[in-house]
Amino acid sequence: MWDQPSPMDISLRLFGTRVIVQPWFWISLALIGWPYFTVGGASLLLLWVLAGSISILLHEFGHVWVGRAFGSEGTIVLQAFGGVAIGSANFTSAWKRIAVTAAGPSIQLLLFGILWLLREFFPDFLGGLPTEANQFLGFLLFINLYWALLNLLPVFPLDGGQITCDLLGFFFKQNGRRLGHALSMVIAGALALYFISGLGNMLFGIFLGMYAVINFQTLQALKEDNQTPDEYPWNN
Repeated sequence: MWDQPSPMDISLRLFGTRVIVQPWFWISLALIGWPYFTVGGASLLLLWVLAGSISILLHEFGHVWVGRAFGSEGTIVLQAFGGVAIGSANFTSAWKRIAVTAAGPSIQLLLFGILWLLREFFPDFLGGLPTEANQFLGFLLFINLYWALLNLLPVFPLDGGQITCDLLGFFFKQNGRRLGHALSMVIAGALALYFISGLGNMLFGIFLGMYAVINFQTLQALKEDNQTPDEYPWNN
């Protein structure tokens, strides 16, 4: 079960929500931020990991808090390359699921807006802070803008893909879900090729390629038994 920690996991409660942190969460953040180690050493890498941890945790709390407002409690699991808020979107209403899903990137964009305003209107104050504080602020600005926008891509299982599938499923029922996963597969496949060949970013290319495969498999499952796949987050 996702919400059963292993002996190596950290399990705690924050703001009334159970949070499980797996070791690969820290490792994956360090791998993504490894170029900062080559530039600024261990201290800069640690600032990156801290900023990434706070941002991802805030994202998952966005899901949890909106889900709780609708009456569904969630458990946060921070795992390799991200996190999940299990149980937060356990609703039959597509619009409630959409609201819960959208809350994750939305709260990140809200934080970005606050930090951007702080930087724009109080430059003298920020200029007097230690270099490490400004580096940390820069990481928070970057992560909470670009990672939130990336998460809004219409590619399942990203938040944008879940919203797309829910919207199309609401209007076109099962055919809508097929269309949503077909769209996710095409976009993920095209972006995977672009990142690998155009940008040279192998890591993002591999992940997007995996998402293309996930959507292909989901399409096959929908064709075979005409049922909602167990992999949907609100079924976990």
